Amino acid sequence: MHMRNHSPTDVDVAIVGAGPYGLSSATYLKDKGVGVAVFGDPMSFWRDHMPAGMYLRSNWLASHISDPHKKLTLDHYKADAGLEFKHPVPLQNFVEYGQWYQQKAVPEVKRRQVAGIENSNGHFRVALSDGATVTSKRVIIATGIAPFPWMPKAFEGLPKSHVTHTSDHSDLSRFRGQNILIIGSGQSALDAARLLYAMDIKVEVIGRQKQIRWVGEHVWLHKLGFISWCLYSNFDVGPAGISRLVGFPNIFKLLPRGLQDPISYRAIRPAGTVWQRPYLANVPMT
Repeated sequence: MHMRNHSPTDVDVAIVGAGPYGLSSATYLKDKGVGVAVFGDPMSFWRDHMPAGMYLRSNWLASHISDPHKKLTLDHYKADAGLEFKHPVPLQNFVEYGQWYQQKAVPEVKRRQVAGIENSNGHFRVALSDGATVTSKRVIIATGIAPFPWMPKAFEGLPKSHVTHTSDHSDLSRFRGQNILIIGSGQSALDAARLLYAMDIKVEVIGRQKQIRWVGEHVWLHKLGFISWCLYSNFDVGPAGISRLVGFPNIFKLLPRGLQDPISYRAIRPAGTVWQRPYLANVPMT
């Protein structure tokens, strides 16, 4: 009887993307004894598409990259690297934390890009950019949001010399001596405005809503013990009540789509972290 000779590149699960979600997924699967191959450039979105000097919007607990034994948290990284930083988490520290996590948990990441995936006889055939292929029983897509920047229609066709998306930049100092208009009122827009203003660059913000919203204004609501636990999850995404609901994803997914969509938007609508507010006091906002 002829047995098919499995090549060592055949795996149970191929993961496309090596950012926090891809790395975390791989770590959980490996812990269950699943054969995993991860493809991508670890933490490249955070490294290449966010401006130097930025801070994470998420709180401390929500900034850990999850692992099954809770041994690879930001606190473990700080202790291991001998570093001291706190919330809000600086971008550079988060990038280095992700790279540390990858080296500890998924050292076998293949730093190659996936060019295509095909269904082949009940398996998946993963084609890599260098021409190699890997067969896999399952595929997890963890490619992140870098390919999906949204620009208003009004800017279509205008040259990159004049109109860019915030995710096009890792260094905003290139704008010295120019007048910059930022369209948007979420964290990316407001943090970019803060960084530009700190470099003495003339900057103005236009938000397509009635007012700029700020996250974290009601600190006292987080200091009420059990009542606060009922209002907010540890990950603190969304306002009181909604934060607690979206902190239970297995319950949230049971809700009808007609409820999920408005709740999701309310939890992650455009807003900035309140600590930025004083730094933006002299930035014109419309």
